Amino acid sequence: MKQSEIREKIISAVYTANFLTDSGITFEYADVLEDSFEEEYENISSFAKSLYVKSLINQDEAIKNIQSNLTKWSFNRLNRVIQAILITAYTERNVINETDKKVIINEYIELSKKYGDANDYRLVNSVLDKVLN
Repeated sequence: MKQSEIREKIISAVYTANFLTDSGITFEYADVLEDSFEEEYENISSFAKSLYVKSLINQDEAIKNIQSNLTKWSFNRLNRVIQAILITAYTERNVINETDKKVIINEYIELSKKYGDANDYRLVNSVLDKVLN
């Protein structure tokens, strides 16, 4: 599976986990990842597991840093998919830090074009350029 496909599935898993948490629904984090990948947890790559878990663990830090770089916006008012994209991109670069900043920005811009509104990719580009190390 390509890294871009893994990122897409992780965004889905982060989105789902945050939606379920905010809705007060009890769930198993591993089940969400299995559902996103349509595979047993043991068969999911270590990179995918790491990005998923670290995105959830470090999301308060990510949100704080993203929020401080939003102008005229509040993180909570952003589309939930865009929130998941920003959190996951932040984690991949600033926590895991194995991929070049330009690659991450380009990958997540493409995902925001696919899943966001018409101009969301501009916001994603601007914010990621500021918050990624």
